[in-house]
Amino acid sequence: MPRRTKPVAAAAGVLPLAISFLGTTNISNLPTTAESVTRPSGLEAIFPDPDRTPGAPNPDITQDNIADNLCSTSWSTRLIRPPASYTTPLKIKQLKEYGDTVSDPDGTCMIGSDNPKCYEEDHLISLEDGGDPRDPQNLWPEPYNTTVDGETVGARQKDTVEGFIHDEICFAIPNSKKNSRIAAHSSISLARAQEILANDWHSCYVSIQQGKDCK
Repeated sequence: MPRRTKPVAAAAGVLPLAISFLGTTNISNLPTTAESVTRPSGLEAIFPDPDRTPGAPNPDITQDNIADNLCSTSWSTRLIRPPASYTTPLKIKQLKEYGDTVSDPDGTCMIGSDNPKCYEEDHLISLEDGGDPRDPQNLWPEPYNTTVDGETVGARQKDTVEGFIHDEICFAIPNSKKNSRIAAHSSISLARAQEILANDWHSCYVSIQQGKDCK
């Protein structure tokens, strides 16, 4: 069952990259929700608040052109990845919005830590799977050390899912780029891959651990 209740943002609602990359975005001018939230624990803690971070696809990447970008051995996320000068201020701003304000100068990374080193400013829909690079609705401070049933399941574990799903997206593309050390055995659409990442990537992670594909 999906853990999130708000669907991924439609591509039509995302500014084209040609516009979003013009000039320098002023993080302080980005819209802010009035009230902060408190991170939950357990399984719910590994997902962002769906109102703040619903996910946003890259409008320049479609099912029809994935052979020329995501699945091409000559294409890299480095071509579109935003610099730290953009993501670091956004991370600090979003930590406050998410209610992560517990003083943690030593980086012990307890729940609610205000230490940016305890988080990856993560694209909910990853760049390798067609996520928007700069839309704040697709970026959030994802903890590294959240646990589910006593197992660490956080930003690094989501990376495993992102690479595996990439290879499922590109499964039917001849000579496609491979991003995962775990072989995929079936193909899924770009839209379905983005839905998994935006709504319940943990179920995909469990499937991978069981030697199954993500559907």
